[in-house]
Amino acid sequence: MNQEVTYIDLGLSVKWADRNVGANLPRDFGEYYTDTDLPEGNLPTNAQWEELQSLCTFIHDEVRNGIIATGPNGNSIFLPYAGEKGGHTDKNFSNALFWTSTPYYDEFKDKYSFYAGFSKSKYSKKVNAGIYFVDKEKYYISIRTVEAV
Repeated sequence: MNQEVTYIDLGLSVKWADRNVGANLPRDFGEYYTDTDLPEGNLPTNAQWEELQSLCTFIHDEVRNGIIATGPNGNSIFLPYAGEKGGHTDKNFSNALFWTSTPYYDEFKDKYSFYAGFSKSKYSKKVNAGIYFVDKEKYYISIRTVEAV
């Protein structure tokens, strides 16, 4: 039974979905997509992911295997370590990876796409976060949607 997505106001420029696309619950991984078969929905831009990464605080939730991202207003969302399929690994469950809607640079836009990544630090309790790029047809990763405030 697929429950309806709720959009959470974190005190940022957009509201964030409480779960990944295809997930029944916020802790579920949801579906995996390449950048060539993305479903309908409002994917965050690189700037919106960077805003979340720079203005939220993050803590690991070892029980649910993911990250709790808490916004400036105190509300939070859960980002599961759903990993990815394809590429270098098959479901590396220490990473939370999400496609962005920002197109890659002109001459390589047909080959590469941007994604937002979060991972456990090997040496501390810190969450590593950034914007990266991969081959858009070889990697299957999660989608988290946004909604206007």
